[in-house]
Amino acid sequence: MTDPTPSSKQAGDLFAETSATSHNPARQPTPATSPDSHTANNTRLSPALMQEVGRTPPEPLLKAEKILIIASLVLGIILLAVLYLVSATIFPPPHPPSSLGR
Repeated sequence: MTDPTPSSKQAGDLFAETSATSHNPARQPTPATSPDSHTANNTRLSPALMQEVGRTPPEPLLKAEKILIIASLVLGIILLAVLYLVSATIFPPPHPPSSLGR
């Protein structure tokens, strides 16, 4: 019966090949500096496809999306207020010394 796991020499060779190819500058993607690159993964859209995308009307938000947006904003404001009250209770601001006693 053979061992399904590679030996340490084989695993080391695989790691050496992987690390050698990952640091090869010829295999690195080029930065998106050209005016034709419109996406994050540096694929270029054909002019016909760009025109078709430009002609599509914007889609309105669904009711569920509007509810989620409003709920997240309200929750954020409530949690910010709770955080302020808790921090003001635990760490009250220092009071300046009174000059009336002098």
